[in-house]
Amino acid sequence: MRICPALLLTALALLTFSGCQSGGVKAVLPISGGGKIDVELGADGPKPGEADGYTAIRPAVFPGKENRELNYEFGIHSSGASDLKRIQIVDVSDDQPIPLIDDTHPKFINSIWLGKSEMISADDPRLKWVLQLPMSLRVYRYTLTHADGKQASFYNVGAYPPWLKTLIRTKWGDNY
Repeated sequence: MRICPALLLTALALLTFSGCQSGGVKAVLPISGGGKIDVELGADGPKPGEADGYTAIRPAVFPGKENRELNYEFGIHSSGASDLKRIQIVDVSDDQPIPLIDDTHPKFINSIWLGKSEMISADDPRLKWVLQLPMSLRVYRYTLTHADGKQASFYNVGAYPPWLKTLIRTKWGDNY
């Protein structure tokens, strides 16, 4: 089996931004609707979001099998038995929120839920951030709905360094 170099480097980048050490700095990031959130940034990247015993696993993007597309992958760790009946993840980094995942039957395996967005074409406005040269910090709002209808929300930030975005653009055939 041949391993795609871009995919391998994407995985390495994700390992680089896996958590946050104590003593980080705070950043204020704008979100959809004119709001702002405080995010702790450390040597290992943004601190993962959490609520109700659930902690976000760093978000990732992966190139698709076809040219010029990618998808988002998200994960959540549960500290106990999960009673969630729905997980929604929305990108709130831009003026308008962008729904990415709506899992109405989430399954946790070994305390981990994993979800993937649909494949998104490079020409889709939802991916305009990949075409920008500097570091991108994307803010995702997770909404968790429990079996009893109670909801919990938190924000999780994905950090996408310039070199990772360059690899993605190169796979797409862009050269800048």
